[in-house]
Amino acid sequence: MTIKVFLSYSHSDTEFAHILGEALRRADYAVFQPDDGDMASLWYPDERRLCIEQSDVMVCILSTQIYHADSAWLREELREAEHLQKPIIPVLIEPIEYPRDVIRCWRSINFVQEDFRQAFRALKEQIYAVASPHAIAMRRMMRTRIKSLEIETFTDPRPIRLGAHIRECLVKLRIPPDRFASVLAELLNISERFAQGLLKGTFPITELDEDFLAALAEAVGADPDDLRAIVNADVVYIPPDSGRIQRPE
Repeated sequence: MTIKVFLSYSHSDTEFAHILGEALRRADYAVFQPDDGDMASLWYPDERRLCIEQSDVMVCILSTQIYHADSAWLREELREAEHLQKPIIPVLIEPIEYPRDVIRCWRSINFVQEDFRQAFRALKEQIYAVASPHAIAMRRMMRTRIKSLEIETFTDPRPIRLGAHIRECLVKLRIPPDRFASVLAELLNISERFAQGLLKGTFPITELDEDFLAALAEAVGADPDDLRAIVNADVVYIPPDSGRIQRPE
């Protein structure tokens, strides 16, 4: 199943949007992009809402232009995505603080601090984490949705710590490292891709409810209180450095 991405951005950021949109298509995503080919002639309110409704995730390119008049469409698209409860992944191409009341979102991807390849790899992982068929099914099952995250650069150490703790438990069970993901998937009856996300710390930790943590603790022989302590730890916020994005070579 191809993941459908709605790419939202200000008119002034069209150049970067074309670069990112093409990279997403090469990675086999279906991309809705307002001014790309045939889409441009269809870009009226009803068609725009339909494209957002049909998408699995919104990727929103953010710069200081969000505060300018030419970003009225972008702000409207964000409101529509919020209304439809679509996951929103902000892509930062300038160091800005975007308003909490405008964007309630998932983890942002910072193209200011990382080179294009590294940031794009993080974006692909995040898209899969929130918009893959398995992730969507998990959200429906748990009936939870992240309401808000960061307004700056987001650094959440909890998924990394959880992954490290799971790996330590699997080592104690004498599981070979190259079989960590497959064994974890079998123990929890989840996909191997989901298991890899847990082990690498790329799966949104707030998607893991109490029942899942209890099952995880039992499967790997962990203390449930240790897992709860990791999940409930404080989140760290780091202001972004100044500077522009690095263009891909």
